[in-house]
Amino acid sequence: MNNNFDNFNTLKKENLRQDRFYDIKKERLRQASCAFNVALTAIALSVCVSVAGVVLLALGKVPEGTATTSGSAVICVACVRLAKDANDRLDKIAKELMDDD
Repeated sequence: MNNNFDNFNTLKKENLRQDRFYDIKKERLRQASCAFNVALTAIALSVCVSVAGVVLLALGKVPEGTATTSGSAVICVACVRLAKDANDRLDKIAKELMDDD
């Protein structure tokens, strides 16, 4: 009788573990989708802002053109860093769950 109870607990723990991995996978896919959309939007905005910066530079407004172009680059770098940090945190959680076994 005790052996059946142990088997039940083992199966229950394994199902819980699989549910956690499924949740992490689902969350990673959601975040990857969001990160892709944000990155795509940031790239589109960056292209527009860069074109505006080039036009300002061509018109002789060098300080405005430089500030505009560098500002768009900062936005892209921030979006990429945000997506990478979120993915790294989820990888760490998945590794901790695997180490628990």
